[in-house]
Amino acid sequence: MAAAVLGVLALLLYSAASGDLVRYLTRVGFGAADAELIAQTSVRELGFFTLLLLISTALVLAIQSGWFAGPRALWAWIIVGSVFSLDLVRADAPWINYYNYRERYAATQWSMCSATSA
Repeated sequence: MAAAVLGVLALLLYSAASGDLVRYLTRVGFGAADAELIAQTSVRELGFFTLLLLISTALVLAIQSGWFAGPRALWAWIIVGSVFSLDLVRADAPWINYYNYRERYAATQWSMCSATSA
């Protein structure tokens, strides 16, 4: 619970200081528009972290209190799995690159065909 409270306080303090972050980013070489986007993204990501931390804390407290005992235990598993999956999807989203494999490997395929025919 202390971590959740600290997370909320950190979010409030950090979002209040976003103007200072924008000024710092413009001073070190980012454009004003880019600095604003960076600051907004940074605050939004901290907000998502805080939200998931609060949900996880509430879920752990509900499980420990016995609210999910008996027939509700299945719902605990479903909610825990959903929160876990949501966190993993968000964490792995920057690493997923979509591309057309036919276009990407077209040059490789032709070079392999010409090498084997020679």
